[in-house]
Amino acid sequence: MANDVAGGVFTPFWQDLPFADIHKAIMPDILHQLYQGIFKHLVGWCQSYPTCNNETLGYLRTALKEFHDNKSYFVNVKCREHLNLPKLHSLSHYIESIELFGTTDNYNTEMFEHLHIDFAKHGWRATNQWDEFPQMIHWLCRQEKITFFNMVIQLQTTKPQSTGSQIPSLSQPLWEIAKCPDYPRRAITHIETLHNAPHFSFHLKKYLNTFLDPSPL
Repeated sequence: MANDVAGGVFTPFWQDLPFADIHKAIMPDILHQLYQGIFKHLVGWCQSYPTCNNETLGYLRTALKEFHDNKSYFVNVKCREHLNLPKLHSLSHYIESIELFGTTDNYNTEMFEHLHIDFAKHGWRATNQWDEFPQMIHWLCRQEKITFFNMVIQLQTTKPQSTGSQIPSLSQPLWEIAKCPDYPRRAITHIETLHNAPHFSFHLKKYLNTFLDPSPL
């Protein structure tokens, strides 16, 4: 259980885990951080600047002068001593994330955005906007049944029919195992060091012992 500390902040259960770094689970978000958070605003400002008339420029100069005149006041009350805002600070983690997990297209939010559209926006539009949550759940259940039915029809039309009338099972997992290992004859100690798995030898022996005959000799 997590312990309650000052300020209502709880000590997380993963704090003392040796290989848990919750900060690395927060991946950079290109859509919301770069495009909508930074680039979109910069493009809008650059596009609006050439169209500014004299009245707008005069207002901007007045506002800038007032800011410089009152700069000492903002510094004294410590409103903002730096520009290390969360939106700007997040940009400093892109290099580290790319070095650890590869290019940013491997962890963008496009998949979740599409899920939000399919599960929330389309479901909302299918309701009458009153007591919408049960209607959205009912609509999603119907969509899943339709998708499953289409998969069964596709399997029946693409594969040769069997002697019986049984529908092919979709719940059976398909496993593919390499015929030859990529790195044969690798020492267990090397695996434990390279993959940060210090207890790999213990769990491997424990797993292999399950195949032994438990009956006494």
